[in-house]
Amino acid sequence: PLAAAVSALPAAVECAKSVAEVVSWIQSLPESHVPDACKESLIAVVESEGLDGQAFTDYIQKLPPEVCAPKAAAKLRAAWKHVLAEAKLAAAAGASAGRAS
Repeated sequence: PLAAAVSALPAAVECAKSVAEVVSWIQSLPESHVPDACKESLIAVVESEGLDGQAFTDYIQKLPPEVCAPKAAAKLRAAWKHVLAEAKLAAAAGASAGRAS
């Protein structure tokens, strides 16, 4: 049910987060959602592969179970979906502010 509730992340949304911002976001996740071992594994991948927001979006779609258990991966995708939604709203707000000028 949780996996079904987390629909595919919107590919059209650009996420301009840097590698450091992605790492910071992962670190901010509560242990109850994403265990520390999973966070450490994710951070290692993000840093070693240089995954910025856009690359991280692609990566978590096919997150290997050895990096993060399926239940935690589903929660991670749901949380990242909120980040993408915020990015989309910020982009829309910026675009409408530009038109209003």
